[in-house]
Parts: sequence; C-alpha cells; structure tokens
Amino acid sequence: MGKTSIIQTSGAAGEVSPNFLGRVDLETYFKSLKQARNVKISPLGTIKRREGTAYIDNTSADSAGRLVPFAFNIVQDYLLVFTPGEMRVYKDDVLQTTVSTAPISTLTATIISEMNWTQSADTLFLVHPDIPPIRITRTSHTAWTAANAALTGIPWYAFGTLTVTSPAFTLTPSGTSGTVTVTTTGPGPFLPAHVGQLITLSKGGTIRITAYNSAISVQGFVTSTLFDTISNTSGTWRLETGYEPVWSVTRGYPRTITFHQSRLWLGGSKSRPQTLWASRIADFLNFDTEDSSDDSGIDVTIDDDQVNAINNIFSGRNFQIFTTGGEFYIPKPIDIAITPKTIAIERAARHGASAVRPVSGDGATLYLDGSGVVLREFLYDDLEGSYRGEDLSDIANHLIRQPVDMDLQRASTAFAGEYTYVINSDGTMVALHRRRIQTFRAFSLYETSGSYERVAVVGTDVYVIVRRVINSVTVRFIERFDATYFTDAGKKQVSGSPTTAWAGLTHLQNADVYVRGDGFILLDNTVAGGAITTEQATLTSEVGLKFSPTVQFPPIDAVTKTGTLSGMWRRMVSANIRLLESREFIVNGKYRPILTLFGDIILDEPPPSFTGWKKVYTGGFSRDAGLTITQDIPGELEILAVVMEVTT
Repeated sequence: MGKTSIIQTSGAAGEVSPNFLGRVDLETYFKSLKQARNVKISPLGTIKRREGTAYIDNTSADSAGRLVPFAFNIVQDYLLVFTPGEMRVYKDDVLQTTVSTAPISTLTATIISEMNWTQSADTLFLVHPDIPPIRITRTSHTAWTAANAALTGIPWYAFGTLTVTSPAFTLTPSGTSGTVTVTTTGPGPFLPAHVGQLITLSKGGTIRITAYNSAISVQGFVTSTLFDTISNTSGTWRLETGYEPVWSVTRGYPRTITFHQSRLWLGGSKSRPQTLWASRIADFLNFDTEDSSDDSGIDVTIDDDQVNAINNIFSGRNFQIFTTGGEFYIPKPIDIAITPKTIAIERAARHGASAVRPVSGDGATLYLDGSGVVLREFLYDDLEGSYRGEDLSDIANHLIRQPVDMDLQRASTAFAGEYTYVINSDGTMVALHRRRIQTFRAFSLYETSGSYERVAVVGTDVYVIVRRVINSVTVRFIERFDATYFTDAGKKQVSGSPTTAWAGLTHLQNADVYVRGDGFILLDNTVAGGAITTEQATLTSEVGLKFSPTVQFPPIDAVTKTGTLSGMWRRMVSANIRLLESREFIVNGKYRPILTLFGDIILDEPPPSFTGWKKVYTGGFSRDAGLTITQDIPGELEILAVVMEVTT
C-alpha cells in the first residue's frame, strides 16, 4: 500500500463536463471541479461562495418580464423592467416612475420576450417584427416618454409581381436630378395609389413618385439621373406598380437594431429576413436610399446559398451579423465609412446563432449558437483575415441548456475580471469568468429556490428576475446580486436598539429562511405574518431564502512511477484545506471541521472567520475517491487550495 499527496492548487478551470473526467493526462484536470454550484471562481482561481441577492420588488402582477439596462452617463444608470403593457424605471433600486401609455401599453408578453433594443444618450429604441419601432426618451429620473419612432424615407420594395404599363400619354419631367415635377397630357394616368411607384423613361433614368398632385401631375425623386427633360411620347415610358414600403403591418417590422458608424441599423423583418437597412449618416430616423450618395441610407440583402434570417446585429471591430444559418460581418473600408457603394457582406462561419442578444467582452463578441448548447466567441483572426466562432463551452458543455438570456459584468474596483451570465431555460444560471489573453475560463452554475428567468447588468450590478413559489403562490422577484448578502431575496434592516422582532418580510411569507444579525449566524426561522422572532437581540438583520454552495473536486488521481491511480481502489486519508476568512462548512457530507475554539471567542461578539489551513480526516474506499465541500449556513466561504492524501 502506498501513500500519495495530491495538491489542488486552485479551481481555475471551474466545473468541467463529465466527459472530461478521464483526461488525467491534462494539467487542466488538476485545476478543474466536478461540481461548482453556487460558487464564483475568482481571477486567481480561488473558489468563493457566490453573492446573495437583495430583494428589490415584485414584477407588476408577478408577470414574466424583461430587464433592460439604461446608462445615461457614468453616474446615472437605470433599470427598465418591462411587463405586459407596462415599463417601470428603477434607479438605485428605487422605483422612479411607471409608463403604461401607448405604445408601451400594447406590448404583450410574447413581444417583450422577443424584443430587441439599442440606446444612445437619452434615447432607447425597441424593435420587434410585430410592431413599429418604439422610441423611449428620458428627460429626468421620473420623466420618461414613449412613442412610435417617426421614421422617414422608408424604402419601397416589390414583394409580389410588378405590373408594367406604357401609358398612352406624353410625359415631361421638370428636371434631370433631385426632386422633379412630372406632367402628362390629359386626362392623365396617375392615381393617389401611385405614390411610391416607379417611372422609367425611354432614354434612361427613373423617378420614384413621392406625392400625387392630380391625374396629370405628380412629384418624384430621381433615383437614376435622367438623360434630359425632353418629353417622352405616348407609349415610350413605363409606369411600374406593385411596390410597397418595406415595413408595415402586412410585411412586418425589423427584429434587431444597433448604432454603427453614425448610422442607425435595422435588421431582418418577417418578409425580408435577410436584409439590413441603415439610416443616413447622422440622421438616425431617415432611411432614404434613393439618391445613392455616400451618406445615403442603405438597403442590402445577404447573398448566400441558404436562408440566413438575421437574429442579431452588433457593432464591434466590424459590423457583425448573426443569423440562423451563419455568422457574417461587413469589413470596414480603409479610412472611410461604410457607404451604399462600398458595403460588402462577408461570411465568417456556418454555426448559426440563437436569438439571445450577444455581449461584448475582453475584445471579442460572445454569442450563443443556433444549437442552444454552445457559447461561442466571435473574434477577428489577423492571420486568417476573418472572424472565427470559437467554442468557449467545450470544457463545460453540459452547463449550457437552451439559454434564454445573457449579459456581461465588467471589471470594477469591487472585483477584477469579467463575468458572463447565461440564463438557461431550466431556470439555472451559468457564470463564466474569462481572461482571453491568459486563456483562462472557469464555469460555475448558480441555483436557487426557484428559477432565474432574466438577467441584466446595470453599471456593474447584476439584476435578475426570479420566479419563485412563496406561500403556495407563484411570484416573480426583481433581485440584485450583492457581495454583502448571504441569502437570496434577502432583506437587511437596522434597528435603533437591539431587538428580536423583525417585520417587513411579507414577500417571504411562510418561507423557511436563513438569518444573520450583527455578524452572528442565527437559527433558521420561518416567516409568519410577514415577521420573525430571533433567539438573540441584534441591531441589524439579514433575512432571506436559503441557498447552499457545493464544491466537488474530481476523483483523486496522480501520475506515479508505476502509472496512474485511475481506476484503482483508493482511500482518501485526509484533506488539508486552505481557507480565507471562512465560516463553518461540511466535508463529504458528514465532517464539520472546528474552525474556532471557544477560548478564541470574545463574549457578545460573533466568532471570527478563519484564515489558514484546516486538516480534515476522512475515510472510505472507492475508485472515485474525492472531496466535496458544502455549506448549510449563510456564512463566508473561500477555498484557496486543497491537499489530499490518499492510499492505495
């Protein structure tokens, strides 16, 4: 029988797929975790209990909704909460105002779940294929207005068969370019319905009819320069009819939107799912494409051998297009902006993309592919001269489960590194910490007594909508992750004098809760009548729903002179665990190490947290002997390293 000590220096690889657990030949194995639940992997690879959440409010009527961040400037951030027929505005977790007038009042649950948006300065645009684009404007914390965006210059398109006639009237244009007046001999061929239709002259040139004057006179815009103003005799010019505005109730409206190079871009409608439209430069509501000048609007369709319905567009290093059939981009012309003459759409990959909004992080764009089980990185490769859609979740592919939402939390003074949060359709939430330059990525999974439904990052704060069952009723809470909380949907209170009576907990009626007070971990409790009574009087309290972190290390393995331990019966003798400012925890479901002795405790003060090594003796033979650390109290827990001793 031999004895081997194995050090797990960190959890830097995060939770890995069960398929990875046979790869003891890789260094990553010894930095990986079999389970990382309700923990956060730090930039240094330490494993820390995730933040709890502060209860902010219930959604309106406890309805499913959508969270939209609105950043007016670096100190004025807002959380917009959309539910059917309503938009609430929160600042610093306080409700500022509610907007329920048209067109917000027309938003249904389906539209809200599928809508897309973009923001610039004090204006937010919302789009969905079933409704005209909505413009939301902020005037102050409490003054917000919403209206249908007043788009002009909407392009025309022949969705069906064009009807071409050669009217038996002589036609004369007043000019050869720009806006002209077109007149004919009487009684004239024109009708009010001819607005938007096209006149083609015999010597060359086309005119889009913009206004009806009479049966013998219309206004028009020259879309292709006319040869001259000489009259076109009867039967030598053509009137083409069958054109319609590209957006309408019948043809649908754009499904995605963004700003790029001083233009407002729209992508994909029901009738033209592969088409992009861009406004005129610095004229965001004007989509006029008729004059073909460099600053004119743009109407361009992806030309490919398959249907590529546009799900998302994104302004990155280049203009990026994510479709059901592949990923595309528009290369930026050297030293000039994209124009109607220079625009070209290049294919980058054929993975396809889901409708979940991409996010930008660490110099790349993160998106979920069409399979619904892969998180990818859209990154420009200078050697290949194109973009690649690299699989980020290959090492933890079991964690991505048909996602419905995603957002990214950037580094701040509170923590280093970026975290991407992905809401799965099963109500779990994936947390990915990544540093691309260091090829560092670590996944963990958040679970709660309910289901995560939506996520949004406002500034550096992470907000979620969580569906829970409280007092036998389904509710939806708006909650904010907070490193000072150790419970979910928690509420903190302060009393003027020590007390055991804590009210104001109606949102947790009849729920079993964790309780902390003045740093003490108090006995579990049950909310009754919106209140609890604690066994100890304190000045402060935190009361919230329970959640437990779980850290399970992969089966103990090592490469020895005689081979590996893989598949061998083995016994874990002990685990020496290095902790930082931690409280009580459980090893392998039954061992509770003593972190502080009674003599170390000062009366009337909570036990101090523990920093240092703590050795735990364990037992039992197994071919997959390993270490599992859990916690069933609302306490601090941060694991820096583990040394496991095993005999065979």
